Amino acid sequence: LVVRSHQVPPNNEGYYVQHGGKLVTVFSASNYCGLTGNTGAVIVVRPGGSCEAVQHWAPPFRRMADVIIEAPPDATPQAMVVSRTLQRRTTAGALEASSKQAEAAPKEKSNRVERLEREVLRGATRLIVERKQALFAYWEEC
Repeated sequence: LVVRSHQVPPNNEGYYVQHGGKLVTVFSASNYCGLTGNTGAVIVVRPGGSCEAVQHWAPPFRRMADVIIEAPPDATPQAMVVSRTLQRRTTAGALEASSKQAEAAPKEKSNRVERLEREVLRGATRLIVERKQALFAYWEEC
């Protein structure tokens, strides 16, 4: 089995099987760059040699504002943790369906989405600047 990556598979799924199952292309970044609408996947290889592709999907930034985000469950009662987990799963499925429908007719960005995008870009910029020397060194070695 040969597993390759770093290319969105032609079927726009998180993985693509070729050559009678001897070659698998896997791409873990779902909705690549917020533009492609592809699913992502990981390949789980078990000790006995069997493997399974597990797919996932991430909504675009403008839909992330609808995601339920909460503090870690350290002080949360177990029943509430279970309830919120089920709520997140339900919300995730509904969010995926509505996001894919909304992609056909994009709407104006909300202030919350614009703020999320700014915060993500600001954080990424800060990390790049802080680690500039290490990044240059890494890319020179490649």
